[in-house]
Amino acid sequence: MKIISINSCGSKVFSKRKWIKDLCVTENVQFLALQESKMTRLQLFRLESMWGNNQFDYALSLARGFSGGIISMWNPHSFVKENVWCFNHYLIVKVLWVRENIDVYMINVYAPQRLSDKVCVWNSITNFMASNNGDYILFGDWNSVREESERCGTEFSARDAHFFNDFIERSSLHEVVLGGLKYTWRLKDGSKFSKLDRFFVTNNIMSSLEDLKGKVLPRGFSDHSPIMLFQDKIDFSPTYFKVFDSWFERHDFDSKIHHSRSTEFTHLRDLKQSIIDLDLIIDTGTATAAEIESRHNFFKEQEDLTRLASLYALQKSRVKWDVEGDENSKYFHCYLKRKQKQQHIHGLMINGTWVTDPTTIKDMFFDLFSAKFEQAQSAVFFEPVSPIRSLTADDASLLEADFDGDEIEKAVWDCGSSKSPGPDGVYGIYGVVGVADAGNTVSDVDGTANAGGVDGTADADDADGTDVNACNVSSMKL
Repeated sequence: MKIISINSCGSKVFSKRKWIKDLCVTENVQFLALQESKMTRLQLFRLESMWGNNQFDYALSLARGFSGGIISMWNPHSFVKENVWCFNHYLIVKVLWVRENIDVYMINVYAPQRLSDKVCVWNSITNFMASNNGDYILFGDWNSVREESERCGTEFSARDAHFFNDFIERSSLHEVVLGGLKYTWRLKDGSKFSKLDRFFVTNNIMSSLEDLKGKVLPRGFSDHSPIMLFQDKIDFSPTYFKVFDSWFERHDFDSKIHHSRSTEFTHLRDLKQSIIDLDLIIDTGTATAAEIESRHNFFKEQEDLTRLASLYALQKSRVKWDVEGDENSKYFHCYLKRKQKQQHIHGLMINGTWVTDPTTIKDMFFDLFSAKFEQAQSAVFFEPVSPIRSLTADDASLLEADFDGDEIEKAVWDCGSSKSPGPDGVYGIYGVVGVADAGNTVSDVDGTANAGGVDGTADADDADGTDVNACNVSSMKL
């Protein structure tokens, strides 16, 4: 199925009609929609010259004045006309889609310029769709954009976009993503661009035709680019390996891959029959120990196979629900499928050419990310680090050595007399009582030789006759 929609900006010039005919023949079009034909009266030779032969059916809305005019033509072997509704700014044809065997409403739209008139057209289409249930495909020149990025060089009207998006939401329409050029309309001097031409479909069309795609064709004899709706399944090759989690439960997983599941079901049936036969023998009381053991092994193997079969069935049901959904989740599945189609890579624009070949697309993505993540030469220069100064082996061993008496004496006398407060918090004068080493005398603070008496009297013994031990150093406040 291929549908082409073109705002022809007139159909009087023969070269323009020939350009349209070449598009129809080259693309093998089954449905052609023209807007702004400017035909004020029916002229079949014009229609034939645009279609390429006389094997077509048609419906049209004639122009009123110097603008307007809508024409729909189709192949009667692909679409069978059932009814036609003709309005000033849109044309509805109800056809039977022979290939899919469904009824579809084809709406060819040429929207007016004024916002108030466009709102009236959109409301009229919404009311028609509400009163005529079915599948719809809408196409044409909508003269509106949905967001600011769809205009370039022209003023964006947020109010116009709001009403247009509201119409799409109220009618439950889904826009078909268009590949190829970004804009569908261009001023002749190339100073202004807009995306005015679009395809919309309803939920059932979007969900049932998973390979539905849109494309903007090269511009020809009109300031609008033709747009085409078609079905094309792009196969990016299957995933490398797909497996059910339940298969990992099998001890013979590797060998089972090479056998069909029918063998497994046959084995399970044989096991059940063997268990029944052994039960009959056991009931007669003539069973041997080996037969009883075999029955036990058969029963265990049957349980394992049954458990694996249930896991497989559960996995299959989850896969089926994930793909098809149920009556409670149909809405959400349709929404997810629509998001997947919108995010699907339909093709790439390479050097001005729209490419859909999967191999070429994968190669382009591979080259792109390979260039982004390849190792680059660093522009940062690091100066050489100067050697870190470290302790010598002698200094390191000195830090770990024990203190001797001379070091203790030196440390004590280096403290001075007023380095720290006394027990009462008052800075005072401290004298050293005792000696730092055996045989050496420690001088008092006033320089008087004293062997240890606290009263300043030279005395070699304590009051109790015990010698002053030279291994203790202490101080007291004088």
